[in-house]
Amino acid sequence: GLVGGTFQGEAVQSMGHNFVREGGDYFDEEDSDIVGESTNYSGLADNGGFTETHAVDEGEHGHLDVAASNCRDLDGNIMSYDQRGERRPAGAACSRGAWEAQTHFEDFENAEFPDAQDGYESGSFQGVDDREWHYTDIQSALEYPIDGEGARSADEGAEVRSEGIEGIDGDVQSISVQYRKAGDEPHERRIRIRVDGSTVAETQLFGDESGEDDTIRVLEVDDLDEGTDFELSIENDSPGGTGDITIDNISWR
Repeated sequence: GLVGGTFQGEAVQSMGHNFVREGGDYFDEEDSDIVGESTNYSGLADNGGFTETHAVDEGEHGHLDVAASNCRDLDGNIMSYDQRGERRPAGAACSRGAWEAQTHFEDFENAEFPDAQDGYESGSFQGVDDREWHYTDIQSALEYPIDGEGARSADEGAEVRSEGIEGIDGDVQSISVQYRKAGDEPHERRIRIRVDGSTVAETQLFGDESGEDDTIRVLEVDDLDEGTDFELSIENDSPGGTGDITIDNISWR
């Protein structure tokens, strides 16, 4: 969280990844917390959602970023939305506090991927902000979803891609995508993020044990400084040539 003021009374136990201006004896901090530093953020205001929130100033995004893989709720689940109901995380990071910095994203809610009985197909759709996406050997996630629609692939080389990717304020610094095992077969699985045909991040191998696994993971890359107008691809890179994977919630900024 993003916390101002001074604590009094019984000590607050941190869950990590907070920004606290003054902690003192009443805040039991974790190593991942930022305590006692100054930063610029707006006062409490109605930014949408069920409570007032602090909006993070543009110049403080990097200072207050947390790796997307650490952006979890109290049950340890990867978050998808901030306190206002806006998409979270933003690229390979999410913002400390209840207010998520602005980001581009694709959640596949406008896609109409084929159902399982129709097999894996190729096509295109207009996604968020009317951005055109192309997919190869993809079907609907169906019983192996992440957050809504989702894109499921089975074969190495299957991908979802879009051209003309741009950042919020110029260059793209970070990209992230959520993924999980689909199906129950014990195949080694892997996905990768590609920018203009070059791999910039890839997962470790996963999913080689029998049975279903509903764990949602995040592949993230930051410090890209890629400029604008490039091709972004999320690709199934399973080394055995096959491995069912669902991806969802691509984001970048």
